Amino acid sequence: MDNWQKFQNWIANTPLGHAVSVFLGVYVATMAAQWANDGVVSFDNWQSWFIAGFSAAAVVIANWLNPEQKQYGRKGKPTEDVVDVEIEPDDVGA
Repeated sequence: MDNWQKFQNWIANTPLGHAVSVFLGVYVATMAAQWANDGVVSFDNWQSWFIAGFSAAAVVIANWLNPEQKQYGRKGKPTEDVVDVEIEPDDVGA
C-alpha cells in the first residue's frame, strides 16, 4: 500500500482523519464564500477561515473523546445499529 492509499485510509477510517477532512472542507468553503463576495482571494482574513474550520472539526473531536458517543466514542468499536446495505441495480433504476 503506497502512502497516498494509507492517507486515504486514515482520512476515511479514523476520527482524527474525519476531523481533518471536516476542517479542510469548511476552510475551503469559507474561503470560496469570501471569494464569491469580494471577487478576490485575499489571505488577509485567514483567521476567519481557520476559526470556521476549527469550530466544525471540534465537534468531531468532542464526539471522539466522549465515551458515550455511539458513532465511535473513545474506543472506536462499531455499534450494533450500523447496517451494511447492498444496492442492487434494480434499486437505482438501472
